[in-house]
Amino acid sequence: MRWLLVAMISIGCTESAATPAGDDDLDALVAELSPAGQSVVASLRDAHHEARGVTWDVSRDNSFAPDWIVQTPLAAYWGQPAGALPIVTTCAGDARCDPDFDLRACDSQADCTFGGTCTAVAATVAQPGQVARKLCVGHSDAIYDQIYALLVTAHSSIEISTLTPPDGRFEAAVRNAITFIGDRDVRVRVIFGAVIGDDSVGTADVLHSLTRDLGAAPHVRVAVGEVRDGPLTWDHAKVIAVDGATAIVGGHNMWTRHYLQAAPVHDLSMQITGSAALHAVHFVDALWRHTCTPPLELGSYTEISGDGGCDETPLAEPAAATGTAHVITVGRLGALGDNAADDAIVALVDSAQTSLRLSLQDVGPVGAGAAWPDAYLQALAAAIERGVDIQIVVTNLSARPDGLSAGSSSYSNGWTPADLVAHVGAYASAHAMHVASDLCSHLHVAALRQGADDTWPSGATFANHAKLAIADDATFYLGSQNWYPANLVELGFIVDDAAATQQLRDGYFTKAWTESARDVTCP
Repeated sequence: MRWLLVAMISIGCTESAATPAGDDDLDALVAELSPAGQSVVASLRDAHHEARGVTWDVSRDNSFAPDWIVQTPLAAYWGQPAGALPIVTTCAGDARCDPDFDLRACDSQADCTFGGTCTAVAATVAQPGQVARKLCVGHSDAIYDQIYALLVTAHSSIEISTLTPPDGRFEAAVRNAITFIGDRDVRVRVIFGAVIGDDSVGTADVLHSLTRDLGAAPHVRVAVGEVRDGPLTWDHAKVIAVDGATAIVGGHNMWTRHYLQAAPVHDLSMQITGSAALHAVHFVDALWRHTCTPPLELGSYTEISGDGGCDETPLAEPAAATGTAHVITVGRLGALGDNAADDAIVALVDSAQTSLRLSLQDVGPVGAGAAWPDAYLQALAAAIERGVDIQIVVTNLSARPDGLSAGSSSYSNGWTPADLVAHVGAYASAHAMHVASDLCSHLHVAALRQGADDTWPSGATFANHAKLAIADDATFYLGSQNWYPANLVELGFIVDDAAATQQLRDGYFTKAWTESARDVTCP
């Protein structure tokens, strides 16, 4: 049973950690940051100095490809009616159905009898030299092609951290990428959360699926791990990192029904190249160390299958990055260790002088009667007191994708925009903060909308799973950490670069706010 303490470890590991760099190099980096970035690092140095190199670090050499903003549904669908998204139904049983992707093969659009658009799918290629198959794809299938395109560039390592293993089309894309690089000496590690009460799949099952098509003697080494510490901490960080050089980090889980089918979840991640990707790998290294030497605590669980999960032999250092964007990598380990990201996100909000633009699932807790997060309520109230204009897009009540049940797929904790406004006001009043007269003029909260529609065609409400905070249109946090109370493992990037922040504002937030603000809430 997964709620009992279990340690199924075949290879011992040490408790070594990444060695933090000295303060001299940090001083030089901090001098290059904006006031917001400097405020974030000051909070980290004060309370988390020894955790640098594990739960936080700073880099200056990062860059962004043209498609670095990873959002679903795709950006092209902003402004279109909710019914405009092409939805593909299962093709199971059809002679031309690809069984791994559950999409119909096609030569032309006329073949797409189950819906979708006839498109060459790169992720169908499992061997060098193969030609990508054409499949009838839906509105956001491009996301797993982007993941696949990154994975097949690997020459030394792949790190995947996620809440639960990839499924459906995501699973097929990751499997084909691993098969494609099967002759390379690459270490692949996939780690996910041992979510309490969910024992639907184990590490051996995931390993078998992902290595299904490898030859008899592949060079690639694949390990799958699962971790939980106590009853409340498990992996929730979303990281896909290749060779310590490029990473995708953000809010996306690799779940087909949630993101690729009807009533899809709105979500946001980012792809980055530079030392921030290596810092993300250092964080995942720490998570593996805990998995390899699990704490002896009631409710903890770890399991490892495959080869190389606990191998701490140093991998090849990535080539020197040539970008110029500054990034503060921030994570939290929950009950496993340091929680630097908690202070970093609040420090970013506290740094804002003119504007805050937030896209979040919820701020209110899971369950009526549970405590709201005082640190975030205080930060929002203090920002209003400073005269900061705040825009927040949140999820809708009862938001669930693709007809899934509330128990397995709810993206709402049961709170409305009016509830959030009321709790910020109540916190301010209880702490004698002078915001009552300014609350409505500075705090604007809206539930997510798509185009001119209030729901998907099925009647399902819009689910928001983004975790984004933009301060003064110059610096932003994007990662896996929700604002409602939880004690999970999380990772995100605070990007201290005005040009990238403006691209994200224009390419994502302004579009989301423009469509949602028609129902803005103010008491």
